[in-house]
Amino acid sequence: MCAALALTIAADLFSIYAGLAARSQVGPAFSDTASMSALLDWNQAQLVYSRAGSAQLLLLVVTACVFLVWFSRARRNGEVFALDGFTRKPGWAVGSWFVPVGNLWMPYRIAVEIWRASSPGRTSPTLVNAWWAAWITASLLSWFGGQSYGRAEEADAIEQAVSVLLLADVLDIAAAVLAMAFVWRLSGMQDAKATHAQGPLTSL
Repeated sequence: MCAALALTIAADLFSIYAGLAARSQVGPAFSDTASMSALLDWNQAQLVYSRAGSAQLLLLVVTACVFLVWFSRARRNGEVFALDGFTRKPGWAVGSWFVPVGNLWMPYRIAVEIWRASSPGRTSPTLVNAWWAAWITASLLSWFGGQSYGRAEEADAIEQAVSVLLLADVLDIAAAVLAMAFVWRLSGMQDAKATHAQGPLTSL
């Protein structure tokens, strides 16, 4: 799980590098006196930035698959500790991510319930809150920036769209780091509670 998140961070860092390089080429390429060299540099920068985005998308799919397997197991383990601590059946640990609009909050509520069921003394889910806020904000900014970048034709619009995408990448890195902390902390809490569980745990 953490390895997949680390690769996601690496892809985000590459995207930031490519985005900064692309943004630096906008001015020269769109000036009234743009040279052929400037246009070629802009086209090359766009190509690299596009490939960075493709790498991000590929790793998003891989990381999402790995995370959903882990999240489902954590949900089933949480039920061992608190049978009445959940408002939805275990299958929703995966299904909730695919509900339009509902996926903005349903997985978060399940994560909070798993956290509370697994934590000693039902500690506050501050880490869950921070991770979810960073991830949702990054996702929304990435969508908005991508839409804006695809429609942009003027230099200012392109630079603004790339700036939004760069911010989304920074927040995605923060979300990935927080997700690592969430996985590590929750797995540790469930392992610590395993000796007191009333049933077998699923290995995380």
